Amino acid sequence: MKYPIYIPSLGRYENMRTVKMLLNAGIDNFFIVVEKFEKFDYMLHFPVFAESGARKILPLPMSHCGTSSIARNFCLNHAAKNGHKKLWMLDDDITRVFAHNQGKNINWGVQEIFEELEKIADSPINKKVMAMGLRTSASFLKQVKKSEQRNCSLSSIYLLTVDNFRFRGIMLVDMDYQLQILRAGFETLRMENFAFSFITPTKIKGGYYDIYTDDEKRRKAINLFLKYNPDVDPEISRNTTGFLVLKNISKIWRKFK
Repeated sequence: MKYPIYIPSLGRYENMRTVKMLLNAGIDNFFIVVEKFEKFDYMLHFPVFAESGARKILPLPMSHCGTSSIARNFCLNHAAKNGHKKLWMLDDDITRVFAHNQGKNINWGVQEIFEELEKIADSPINKKVMAMGLRTSASFLKQVKKSEQRNCSLSSIYLLTVDNFRFRGIMLVDMDYQLQILRAGFETLRMENFAFSFITPTKIKGGYYDIYTDDEKRRKAINLFLKYNPDVDPEISRNTTGFLVLKNISKIWRKFK
């Protein structure tokens, strides 16, 4: 692979699905970015880090950040400092990635998939693409009419171009980041023939679970997102899982398609 992988994580040293997937695929070109107080917990739960832990696990200079924005920006800055033009940023709860063509599974490994996506991202026709991603597994076997979709929302797995864009806010930070890209006249790109599966954040401990379950914190986080994105419909409702959400968030993407 051409570009390094960064995995921001919090409180999941016992359940790092993404790391297990990468190690099983023979990939060690990654860093785990953790809050300072958890560094040794992560090292102890992965014997492979016994000799290279200081290199593989990057501690933030602080603890109890309250948002993933700080860790995500740390990843961008670290990649830039080390001369990388792009970086992979993966959530810590990914269990599998797939390649397929018109609904038929292609027997590619994780590394083959990432290498192919890097080639696509580096193509001259994609010079305006600042963020690339995959489909979620919910639609993996669904026959797709196009191999790609531009200027749509991405989640969980990102190939990002190191630029002046930075993450901000408490919740919906990935969406805010992508909207910054689109408003600046650049593009996002989702490759329809690739997909991933993951564990629902509310089903495993760790991360910023309290933001999901605490109405007051969630409303505060949503209002901050709206402050950054005043063109988003501000109506808030409660979804089927009981969490407060922006009811019409999907409308914003139509503006850029």
